[in-house]
Amino acid sequence: MKTIVIAFSIILLASTSCKSDETKIKEANELTNKFVNEILLENYDAAYKIYPGFRKMGQFWIPREFKISSSSMETDGKISIYCSYSRGNKNSNQLKFI
Repeated sequence: MKTIVIAFSIILLASTSCKSDETKIKEANELTNKFVNEILLENYDAAYKIYPGFRKMGQFWIPREFKISSSSMETDGKISIYCSYSRGNKNSNQLKFI
């Protein structure tokens, strides 16, 4: 069985420099959850609008029981979001969005 690894980045661009790191992280978490929810609903057009590069993924697994475990602001200003998800009856897998 071929294992497919989901690896992609979501870059959150701040519209103003006035937003706190906490606000930026919260918005990134919301956007990530929205992206995953659109995939779960198989609403791929909406997922492509959130992350246009998703169209290039080819095959992928639909993440079930998706949960964000932690998020942090990196020194370069990017936000790392650490998640877990299940695929079928298998154990939890780890995923990182940047």
